Amino acid sequence: MASNNQRQMEEAEEFEERLQWMLDTPQFIDELHLDAFYDAVLQPQVKEKESIRVEITDAEAKEISKNLAAGVDVSPGQIAGALRPVVGGSFEVGGRRSISREKRKNQTHTIELEPVHTAQRQLIQLMVDYLTEHSDRIFFVDDVSVQKEWFKHESIQKTPRSIIFFDLPSKEEAESYGIPKTMLFPMAVEFSSGKLVKLYEKLGLPDDKNEWPSYIKEFDPKDATNVIKEVTEEEDGHIESISYRIPLENTTARLCFEPNGQYNNGTFVYNLIRMGYEHGIRLIGAVYMQPDIRVLATYRK
Repeated sequence: MASNNQRQMEEAEEFEERLQWMLDTPQFIDELHLDAFYDAVLQPQVKEKESIRVEITDAEAKEISKNLAAGVDVSPGQIAGALRPVVGGSFEVGGRRSISREKRKNQTHTIELEPVHTAQRQLIQLMVDYLTEHSDRIFFVDDVSVQKEWFKHESIQKTPRSIIFFDLPSKEEAESYGIPKTMLFPMAVEFSSGKLVKLYEKLGLPDDKNEWPSYIKEFDPKDATNVIKEVTEEEDGHIESISYRIPLENTTARLCFEPNGQYNNGTFVYNLIRMGYEHGIRLIGAVYMQPDIRVLATYRK
């Protein structure tokens, strides 16, 4: 059996991997919403030709460990090491006085962020800000039957708005671990022409959430993809927005995508529904009531 030290090392490594899985080209990214989100959260601090310095102390590392690493003791160096390849830029290591009664010296890692205008870099800087300033508002979820705090009303109502890193499983992973499969039920789609189509009616999906269990058992990604394909073939415009529902334990959550006509209709739908069901999806989103997830970015596994 693994020793406590070995388990802690493994869990700390897993924590680092969770921070680094954005080192990939996004399958989808919501540029318009991210730009507004970035401006709201960081722009008051980060102006043109200015940078923001983010410091990670021992005390802050403990808080991050408590909120995101299941209580595993993660050091400032491990957090900075996990962020370095993602963030880039300059890092410094030094000592400064902590805000503790003992007034003892702590090791401090400083990250310097430059203003950015690309959606992917904006997302990364938002992640860094949330991690260091609001680590209790980030949720890493890979099993909705266990990790439920993120969709409780009390949690959603808090500020700042919570961000979810949703690691949706492949078909094989779901069957191996006995967790819900990645099933995206298309609900509605709006085209650049302004036309809105209620997809759930075409699939015969219910409005009453109590009726969902039987539909979840019969989910077929081919049927879900074909319904959207038929609708998009009848419509000349690109998809402006599309919403799905995914099963949680005893309820569902709505996923809201706004591609704003920037993606090929068929490829966009196929990658989400069919490839997501077979291989899983890594998803980052902002959480709203019901629960709704405004998807900021997705990554293929």
